[in-house]
Amino acid sequence: MKSKNARTRAALTVFLTLISLSQVLGASPVFAESPIDWSEPEPLSKGLGSSWFPEIHADAYGTVRAIWESNRDLNAPNVSQENGVEIMLTSQDGSDWVEPADIYVKDTLNAARPILASDDEFLHLISRSPRNEGRFTISALSAIYYMRAPLTSDVTDARSWSEPIRLTSGPAYWADMKYLSDGVLVVTYNEIIQDAESSTNEQRGVLFSRRSLDNGATWSRPVKISYTQKPVGRSSLVQSPVDGTLILAWDEGYDNLTGRGQPAGIFTAISTDNGASWEAPGPLDDLGPSERRLTYAARGVVEQSTLVATADTTMLVYRSVVADALLYRLSDDQGRTWTDEALIPEAIPRDYTGVHHFDKLALAADGDGRIIFAYVGQDLDAPWGLSVFVMTYEDDKWSSPVAIASPRGFAEYPRLAATGGNQVHIVYFVRDDKAADQGGHYEVWAASGTTPATPVSMPDPPVAEDQPAKPETGAQATPTEAASQQLAEYPSLPDKPGPIDQAVDTPDPQSAFVSRALVATIATAGALLVIVVATVIVRQFRLT
Repeated sequence: MKSKNARTRAALTVFLTLISLSQVLGASPVFAESPIDWSEPEPLSKGLGSSWFPEIHADAYGTVRAIWESNRDLNAPNVSQENGVEIMLTSQDGSDWVEPADIYVKDTLNAARPILASDDEFLHLISRSPRNEGRFTISALSAIYYMRAPLTSDVTDARSWSEPIRLTSGPAYWADMKYLSDGVLVVTYNEIIQDAESSTNEQRGVLFSRRSLDNGATWSRPVKISYTQKPVGRSSLVQSPVDGTLILAWDEGYDNLTGRGQPAGIFTAISTDNGASWEAPGPLDDLGPSERRLTYAARGVVEQSTLVATADTTMLVYRSVVADALLYRLSDDQGRTWTDEALIPEAIPRDYTGVHHFDKLALAADGDGRIIFAYVGQDLDAPWGLSVFVMTYEDDKWSSPVAIASPRGFAEYPRLAATGGNQVHIVYFVRDDKAADQGGHYEVWAASGTTPATPVSMPDPPVAEDQPAKPETGAQATPTEAASQQLAEYPSLPDKPGPIDQAVDTPDPQSAFVSRALVATIATAGALLVIVVATVIVRQFRLT
């Protein structure tokens, strides 16, 4: 017998399918197949310990790099909990990936989620690390640190990287980073702060940003972005190529670090001054009167927001947590207003396993403005029922999903990068059926594709400087032992955040869903009753 939750989910799925039928029927037809030619996926972390949460980045010279966290065999010689977790970096040499190298050693496996950005001089890195914590009661969790390495150095050598600078006063989890121009670097993150005046000693994630005007050498004080009383989760940051507007989206409702809350909606904000300040247009279900606004209210329990910006449009993609549906909106004014919510046709994401998970969706754009979308979806033909799918969007049409990988394991966390006009690259990880703290093994994979866009010649990279001799095989070089550069100024930690603002809370999308579903049900029942009564009257009239 189905559980109550299963029956509820089935009912919600049917209901959501019915209310979105008009959208599906009115949607543009899809292409027969995706226009991207993909390579066979290959493992990047083969031979390493468990490896997870990769990111991929293409610098200003077209060099593609992948980065992730790996744990070493604690039973190996000279390996311990204190030096057994590493940040690994690799790059493409032509079509081949070079051997990954460790660029930083951590002291515990904690989902560092390293993220790369670059300008024409430096490669920038942010990641989570538990070192030197101790400010708040959940101080065992990780802060976000920043490092950089000159592009003229061997960035796979740990000694090329600067000493890490801590950007958050307390624990943080989700983050993003973008290099804008002229030395401006912007980082967004959800930091855990607590309300000193609260009788419950409340702790939750609040969204902040910091920026650097000198390529990461020094950093501004934090700027608060989110102002509701709900915790903040994933964030996605892009810059519009039209006018340089920064567009930010984030999930609200559930926080992975405190384990509190429920998914409640997607918020957006924009910055027109390179991240110095932010304007919050409001939640996506509060953009003005619209009959189709009810569709969003019904699907208000959403998460996994991600953005991409092209010269023609800005796209926001996210998923429902009450139905296996992927949804999107478009903006033609750089994130100030958005179209009504629409269903991405044919795309069926992986089953929703619960609030405490860490998957993401991915977006990128090629040189022609073609949008590439990657997700992990259900696939009955795959060995473990999941495949990595890619779709494209152009001329207001979606292509059909194409499975580019169907691994023997659970695929998760696809990330995309585009470069050279027509080159697109993807990384993801595959895990077995065990959790990380139960001996599970995770492996990072990659694939590359070519789109129909016009290729663009990339400039030559800067000339590499003479490098110091690398340590002997088996030796462990880390930035904390022998970094070859130090930033111009080591900033002090940001001020301890103040109490959580007692802002007016936003309407609960779940309550809105229930109330509007009830209204819709009553309306439907009323309409059926009218039909039945009318039928009886007509039949009675014919009999007489």
